[in-house]
Amino acid sequence: MNHSSSDHTVPKRSQHTDPHRKLILFVVIFSLIVQSVYIYRVIDGDFFLPDDAYYYLSLARNVSEGNGPKVDSFNNTTGFQPLWGAICICAFMLIHNDAMAVLSLLLVSLLAELVTVWLLYRWMSDLALPATAIVLMTCWWTLSSQTMLNMLNGMETNLSILFVMAVYYSLKSKNAWITGLLCGMAVLARIDALVLVISITLVWLYQRQLKNILVLWLSIFLVALPWMIFASSIGKPLIPESGQAVRLLTLSAKGLPYHPVSVSIWRNPAFHWRQLVSFVNFLGWNTIALYPFSLFPDLSAVLVCLSIILVMIRLRNVHTVAIFLLHIVGLIAAYSLFVGGYWFHFRYTASIGLLFSALLVGIFYQRVSQKLLTRIYAIFVSAGVIVLHILFNPLLNTHSMGLSLTSGGQGFYDSTIWMNQNIPSTSIVGAFQTGIVSYYSDFSVLNLDGKVNDDAYVALRDNTMWQYLCQSEVDYVVDWPSFIDELLIRRSSHWEDDNLTQIKQMAEVSIYKVNRANCSAADK
Repeated sequence: MNHSSSDHTVPKRSQHTDPHRKLILFVVIFSLIVQSVYIYRVIDGDFFLPDDAYYYLSLARNVSEGNGPKVDSFNNTTGFQPLWGAICICAFMLIHNDAMAVLSLLLVSLLAELVTVWLLYRWMSDLALPATAIVLMTCWWTLSSQTMLNMLNGMETNLSILFVMAVYYSLKSKNAWITGLLCGMAVLARIDALVLVISITLVWLYQRQLKNILVLWLSIFLVALPWMIFASSIGKPLIPESGQAVRLLTLSAKGLPYHPVSVSIWRNPAFHWRQLVSFVNFLGWNTIALYPFSLFPDLSAVLVCLSIILVMIRLRNVHTVAIFLLHIVGLIAAYSLFVGGYWFHFRYTASIGLLFSALLVGIFYQRVSQKLLTRIYAIFVSAGVIVLHILFNPLLNTHSMGLSLTSGGQGFYDSTIWMNQNIPSTSIVGAFQTGIVSYYSDFSVLNLDGKVNDDAYVALRDNTMWQYLCQSEVDYVVDWPSFIDELLIRRSSHWEDDNLTQIKQMAEVSIYKVNRANCSAADK
């Protein structure tokens, strides 16, 4: 009797799950095909990765060639996320062809995406949500333009999403060692995972799980120890900084003026508010359940806030909700009060957007799946939103793909190629953004950003950027005119109008020749 019952239940369970898994597999394969086309066009030279991605590529190539951990020609740096930096270095050391090394890194990104899909599926299954919700959320996230843009940007975003997802999944095992090791990997993937670690610590402290807290932090310490040894060996900070945060920190040191005033994080509360709204808006963009509303700025932010309240009310797992809410609030505080770079928000809200969306979808289907009519309605809504994702997916549109993924890249690339052909190879070129410039240049590049260059940090802080430019024997400067104005001209106490002469304009990027004759006056 028992044997017969067992034989009956296994096929029934298999019939229930197989169609769902087949649908998810089909969607994953379709998504991989779309992303593979984009990868081919990157390798073929049609598209560029974002400028920040080339910091990693320059770092990896410099290390593989024995030049040390540099992203320009002169400065050792820890201004990168350790885990992705290590993976990039391994790729360039093992593959002695730049294009193939980049291809291998993008394939690693795809692998990370596949593992994240699996973890998402398992995490939602463990929440005991309706099967329809699990299938919708998994397919939704896999097809979304947000996922593809974040996964194929050549940066650490993919690993950060993966390990944050893994940490939340590990919480169900109630094994502090596993959670701690994964938290350590998440921190190495991107330093803002410390906010998640602190959130877990606070909840466990409330639960009086002191032993687990000790194990958690010990595990993180052991995972991060190699990075700590490396950073100490070259005399650099342990925590990878944001370039924008470093520039703003130079303001706090001596209260220097900054233009425009609204950008000064230390003086104008409006700056905080604008950054907060920006962060929450991007969270709405990455919260796929709110995708149709992301086309309307600020409405998305309002819906995010209302949805957070809904999650607090409806979700039964109080401890998971507490960790998640602390995680969101901590990230909002970090990126609104400290980092202050709204261009980071699209990438940095990706991991919490994924989790937030999964919770919202699950709550929705718990409410509507009780009656056949509402279940049918929900399925039609799901199908409609998936179609919206496909229609608005930039990776399915060549023009949008170029605008979304290569912003700024073409101008820096064209400027670098022009300089390779028109200035002496012995020249030193200064820039605040040196990703693409360093990677493609035949000349020496000096990074002027205080994130990478300690001397530039001092010059930014002390209002002596022109003097530093002269002392470093920089021959040319290339960057956006706004950066030249805000970070060079307005950070120089003795500036003359003829210090720089513009010699070429490439899209939004300008090339200037430094008037070295004026340097004698700067030394006085």
